[in-house]
Amino acid sequence: RTSSNKKPKSSVLTPKVSAVLDRTNTSIRTSTMILASLVNEIGGSTSSTVLSKSTIHRQRQLFRRQTSEKIKEEFRASKSVVHWDGKLLPDITGVDTQQVDRLPVLITSLVDGSIKLLGVPMLSSGSGKAAMEAVLEHLKSWQTDSLVIGMCFDTTASNTGRLSGACTLLESAIGRNLLWLACRHHMFEVLLSDAYGVCLGPSTGPEISIFKKFKENWPKLLHYQLKPRPTPLIFASDKLKEFIAEQLQLGHPRDDYKEFLQLAASMIGLNNSSVAAVPIRKPGALHRARWMAKAIYTMKIELLFDGNESVIKLAARKLQGIQRFNRFVVKVYLQSWFSCRMVADAPV
Repeated sequence: RTSSNKKPKSSVLTPKVSAVLDRTNTSIRTSTMILASLVNEIGGSTSSTVLSKSTIHRQRQLFRRQTSEKIKEEFRASKSVVHWDGKLLPDITGVDTQQVDRLPVLITSLVDGSIKLLGVPMLSSGSGKAAMEAVLEHLKSWQTDSLVIGMCFDTTASNTGRLSGACTLLESAIGRNLLWLACRHHMFEVLLSDAYGVCLGPSTGPEISIFKKFKENWPKLLHYQLKPRPTPLIFASDKLKEFIAEQLQLGHPRDDYKEFLQLAASMIGLNNSSVAAVPIRKPGALHRARWMAKAIYTMKIELLFDGNESVIKLAARKLQGIQRFNRFVVKVYLQSWFSCRMVADAPV
């Protein structure tokens, strides 16, 4: 028979503690061990404290759900643009090393410019219909579907398809026209790819053969220090030199953006302290999805060719094509690429 004076068991897990465990990606088993050690250290009684692994698991799930509901209740929607972009990520369930297609969905307010992450759902497939359903579900969940006036997306066929693209289907589901804001960076990817094809011809396979050979021969190259040159490889205007110098002082979301600038600065002989001591990095990913490899690796090849002719074996026609492409990249493409994010300059 239970005693009426028996005190109910308490838990050492609070919403703040649970949030810290989630942020540090601490497993249920590890968090139970940490909390048990904490209770023993402060002199608490384990008989009056819940330290069950399953109970802590349920409490963490409850706190996540309560926090999510509170954030949604406090959110005030306004006229916005919805953004989405798929990404292959490891499965959070930890089953094997399988990767799943995740679709981050965000909105940016046209009132104050604030950004809100609505969710990162897992897609059943990479089709436009699956992306549209995920975006629409999150818009309705956050009660923003009636306030969205535009869509920002990359230019893949699953988004831009005339009949089954996510953009077309989303407009149909919402019941009104939306402003299409195709990512200008993705538009410039197509431009760079076309220019490469004109200068060096089309290539087959998942990797570009000239870059693959360059990567394989990297250990044989003298790449530790660039050979000094009396004149730059590319003669550039003072305006372009000033632009590159300014961009090098800014923070960039990706390392290859900065590497792109550093290589271009070396090509034009820009005397800059941030460039002088920068070594040429070893080639990394070469697949076509990393489209900037075309601009980065062609500049590396031309910078290292003088003194490494016996290793970088290029026919005269290939070398001429690389030089021609590099002059397009540095003198025409670079400034447009780093300026296309500015909305006011986009039409130009």
